[in-house]
Amino acid sequence: MKKLVIAFFVVCIAAVMSATAQTAESYNTAGIEKAKKGLYKEAIADYDKAIELNPKYSEAYSNRGVAKFSLGDKYSAIDDFTKVIELNPQNADVYAVRGIVKSELGDTKGAIADYTKAIELNPQLADVYTHRGVAKFSLGDNYAAIADYTKAIEVNPQFAEAYTNRGYAKADLGDKEGAIADYTKAIELNPQLAEAYFNRAIMYGQQGMETLACADLQKANELGHKEAAAMIQENCK
Repeated sequence: MKKLVIAFFVVCIAAVMSATAQTAESYNTAGIEKAKKGLYKEAIADYDKAIELNPKYSEAYSNRGVAKFSLGDKYSAIDDFTKVIELNPQNADVYAVRGIVKSELGDTKGAIADYTKAIELNPQLADVYTHRGVAKFSLGDNYAAIADYTKAIEVNPQFAEAYTNRGYAKADLGDKEGAIADYTKAIELNPQLAEAYFNRAIMYGQQGMETLACADLQKANELGHKEAAAMIQENCK
């Protein structure tokens, strides 16, 4: 009889735990749906409830971090992403996201450390190489930035923005021809990339190729680049 009673209680406990997990998941799902509508405060309330029911629910922490970031609460977002990493140290994506938030807060070295960890866990993250390249460029390390952009291109040869960023770093080093080649490739991959046209125009202008420069400025202006119109007024007669 005692064995039957113990078995009954084990079944009941298992059922309660299963119900709790399902409820936590339902709150998380509700939060996701609210976040899609831009209702971030309401979404956070749902994620809070999911975490209250399951304190080890890493996805809920991650989603709450994204919602907090969307509201501008960056420090609190970092806390949530850090909790996700504690629960799942092999989550490369969360290291990458935390790196982006740190970068926006001006913690460039901290961002680089997170990008590096993300890359260690998943060397195929082309976006993360690019983010790390941007961070290194901001610290004045052009060669390291170029190496990261090159790696991003190796991982994803269709990554137009990586070519644009590498062109900018090359231009900063005085490699005008290399910069033009990268901007041209970026435009080939994405003809709507206003920044690549604008940057190439500057390189053409510095090499005395006014006609080509003005043509690129005109295209950049058509695509909505904010500085192109003023440049056209000043340099293109």
